[in-house]
Amino acid sequence: MITVESRPPKRRVPSANEEAKLQTECNLWYLNEWRQHPKNLWTTFNEGKNVSQKRSMGMVPGVSDMLYYESWGRGLIGLEFKYPNTKHDVKHLITQALWISEVCDTGGFIDDFYQFQRIIRGENCWYSPQKVIDYCNSVKTGSIVWDRSKFV
Repeated sequence: MITVESRPPKRRVPSANEEAKLQTECNLWYLNEWRQHPKNLWTTFNEGKNVSQKRSMGMVPGVSDMLYYESWGRGLIGLEFKYPNTKHDVKHLITQALWISEVCDTGGFIDDFYQFQRIIRGENCWYSPQKVIDYCNSVKTGSIVWDRSKFV
C-alpha cells in the first residue's frame, strides 16, 4: 500500500499592500468619526514607484506614513505603520524612528487599527521610536520581521 503525505499548508506571507490597507482603514475611520478636524490628519506618499522623481520634488526619506496634528494637546504626532510579520530593512526603520524623534513632538510605530483609534482618542500607545532603534541596533541582520513583542 502506498501512502501519500500531504504537504503542510503554506504560510501566507503578508504583502506590502497590507500596510496600505491598514492605513486606508484608519484614514476612512478618522474621516467618518472626526469630521470636525479633517485637516489634522494627512498621509505622506514616501514610498513606491518614482522615488527619484519624488525626491526631486522634496520627498524626505524616513517621513512618517501619517502625520496627525493635535493643536489642543500633543502637537505633531508621527505615525509609522507596519503590518505584523512583514519584513523591513533595519537601516530604514532607524531612519523612520529618528525622523519621528527629531521632527515630531511625539509619535511612533503602529500596527493595528484599534491602536490607531486609541491614539486619535488621546492615548500614547504607539511603539517607541527609541525601542525600535535599540532593537535594530542589537540585531546582526540587515532586515527584521515586524513583531510588536520586540517593542513593548
